[in-house]
Amino acid sequence: MQRQFGFIVVFISIIFCINSSAQQLDVDKSFEHFRRAVNFYNQKDFVKASGELKLANQYRPNYPRFMYSLASTLALSGKQDESIEMLKRIADFKIFLEADKDSDFVSIFDNPAFKNVIKQFYSNLEPMAKSKVAFTINQNDLLTEGVAFDLVDKSFYVSSVHKRKIVKYDAKGKQTDFVREAQDGIWSVFGLKVDSKNRLLYACSGTLKQTSGIDSTEFGKSGLFIYDLTNGKLINKIILTDEKQHLLGDLAIGPNGEVFTTDSDANIIYKLSSDGKNLEGFYSSKDFRSLQGIAFANDGRNLFVADYSTGIHKINLESKEKTILEYPKNLCVLGIDGLYFHNNSLIGIQNGIRPYRVIKMNLNAAQDKIESWEVLESNNPLYNEPTLGVITGDYFYYIANSQWESFGNIYVPDAELQKPTILKLRLE
Repeated sequence: MQRQFGFIVVFISIIFCINSSAQQLDVDKSFEHFRRAVNFYNQKDFVKASGELKLANQYRPNYPRFMYSLASTLALSGKQDESIEMLKRIADFKIFLEADKDSDFVSIFDNPAFKNVIKQFYSNLEPMAKSKVAFTINQNDLLTEGVAFDLVDKSFYVSSVHKRKIVKYDAKGKQTDFVREAQDGIWSVFGLKVDSKNRLLYACSGTLKQTSGIDSTEFGKSGLFIYDLTNGKLINKIILTDEKQHLLGDLAIGPNGEVFTTDSDANIIYKLSSDGKNLEGFYSSKDFRSLQGIAFANDGRNLFVADYSTGIHKINLESKEKTILEYPKNLCVLGIDGLYFHNNSLIGIQNGIRPYRVIKMNLNAAQDKIESWEVLESNNPLYNEPTLGVITGDYFYYIANSQWESFGNIYVPDAELQKPTILKLRLE
């Protein structure tokens, strides 16, 4: 997808990030200063543009879009060393940007320090591929998003955004439709979770332009579908019926069976009522801009949620106190889709950065700070926008190639698509 990045249009997926100064976050104020910077840039007043971008960075620290723009205006105003230093800070996130193709930096193209930063950007593209193929699905046009695992019969369940169904892949490798296309009025299927103990499958469903066979009157509708794993029958579907636009994208089941789900359109965390019949608003915040993955700590006290644009938030379920996790200054925690808890660490699938990657973020004892992090997988040749996954034991299974970009239009020739692939990664 083509996105506006700084003052140029580049082919890149993301780029959002904050540092440990989370209390400074004010997205609205940061964009106010960024818009002013754009005006000054267009007037070729690069000194004033730099000043506004420095203020934008104060309200949204370590956000690469603003950092890159600041590097651009610094180069254009003759502050070469400061420009290169800003680019170096971005490269330390282990992401990739084509600064060497941007004419705003022509004055420093021959600078040895600039060339070293460019080498670092390109080295960040080197593949790290330790995952193995767990299985593939024999239907190319699914646009897969979520995967769940049943501990009882060892079956996997894979959701389809485009074809509006749920595929079952059993322990013997047999593939069947657990939920047929549009069965029970289901729309696109996103996050899935299995409650093996109670023999239930929970599925987040909603509508997008990629949803097959819907009309415009259905856009913005979303709900939670609950199925009986023993017979495949729908137990209940809970549709959000207020006037807001909704898109339930992911969910988590706590150790006591409580179910929480994220709404990336309304930016509300919902909780399933104890009788399983209603979704109740549990938490909302001005800091929520695009809620995605959600995960419980093992003891069920804390709930972690990834926001594509503002970072990882922790909510204490007893006090309802929310904090934004602090983390090392060289870690970009935005653009995270799937989020999972494992041995006091968070596993994140980042498809909002280039290159795509899976990272491990190690928490402190209080679970309010990321003390260290590492890349587990990056730029795997099989990646075509990884999305969501599931942890079972010490293994992480995840969608490798959702193929979102291929479904910009509803109809895509099958020859242009790949078999949906689920990868298996050992968590050490």
